Amino acid sequence: MNQHVFAAILLGLLGFLLGFLVACGEAISSPDDQQAQELVAAAIAKYQEEGLETTIAHYNSPASLDGQWYVFMGDPATLRNIAHPLPEFRYTHAREAVDSTGYRFGLDIMAAPAEGKWYTYEYTNPATGAIEPKRSWAQSYDGLIFGAGYYASE
Repeated sequence: MNQHVFAAILLGLLGFLLGFLVACGEAISSPDDQQAQELVAAAIAKYQEEGLETTIAHYNSPASLDGQWYVFMGDPATLRNIAHPLPEFRYTHAREAVDSTGYRFGLDIMAAPAEGKWYTYEYTNPATGAIEPKRSWAQSYDGLIFGAGYYASE
């Protein structure tokens, strides 16, 4: 097989794989995706090192909010948020987390797997007051949910 044929086959396979991943909803990772995943990893590390009470207190603090970036935590056993920097979202039930299309994203997030999963929903951006697409990464660890997200329009 000559080099040109081999290169064409390889490029075709790579194109197929890329198309398959996009079709499955696994978009190529963006810097915002990476930041959300890093925030979740840091929150899990904080929990491992400092324990539940300290971690909840930290993420319930408005000081943990950095623009649109924050970590939230949930308890799948009770389906309630247990940490959120905005008081109006603390201790709310996952059934209350419904987007503008009627999608109950809170219940899905509370079922996030240990390997993590992306959730996309339409939600009011507090910075703009407009309904915008929000993308959140959530991951289960030690019986808890750790998540972070961003507004895709920012």
